[in-house]
Amino acid sequence: MLGPPPDNFSFDIVSSDSTQITTIEEIAKNILQRVQSKIGVYPKNHLDFRKKSLKEAFELIETLNLKITSKSYNRLIACCQMDFASLKYFFDHTPISMRDVYFFNAIIFHGKKDITYFILAKKAFEEAKKNTLADTYSYNLFITAAGKNNEYEYVEQTFEEAQKMGLTDIVTYNSFIEEAGNNNKFEEAKAVFEKVKKMGIADDYTHKNFKEAEEKNSLNQIKS
Repeated sequence: MLGPPPDNFSFDIVSSDSTQITTIEEIAKNILQRVQSKIGVYPKNHLDFRKKSLKEAFELIETLNLKITSKSYNRLIACCQMDFASLKYFFDHTPISMRDVYFFNAIIFHGKKDITYFILAKKAFEEAKKNTLADTYSYNLFITAAGKNNEYEYVEQTFEEAQKMGLTDIVTYNSFIEEAGNNNKFEEAKAVFEKVKKMGIADDYTHKNFKEAEEKNSLNQIKS
């Protein structure tokens, strides 16, 4: 598929019996269909998908016949123990009308796992920016994802862009300091640390991240 499907795109539900649904694609397809069809009842309590596999989350939804709202759909994508095939399916098949800032952030959130996830996160980040849907959280997530995958060029580029766009908070600065330190860019981390102190917004994480960057730099100097 060349792009996200149109708003009127729909699937046939594979089965209403979750025990008959086994493949990741079938599970993802049924979850998306449930959102679009608006079937089920509203949950009485907040749905917690953390530490659940996609299959476990789907079985819970089916068993209780729960309605999946756009909000809970995005929370499911962000919080489930999502394998790459599942995440890519949601990214490829979620209709345009459902691709809001929360959807893109849910995809970008997984970018820190490894380079394969990062490449997909980069696509989501670029699409969000293209449609003016990227927010401060989007930038923070992508800085972390880039740093965890040793893609420092994107860390620096995204940080600078966030500043130009006025889409920064203390987490943005803390994330940059952490990932610059992790990628052996101590002087860059130090420069931002000093800037944050002058701005008067440094918090415990600012100092913690800089201390770790400083310790790593000292170890690198000893080794060399």
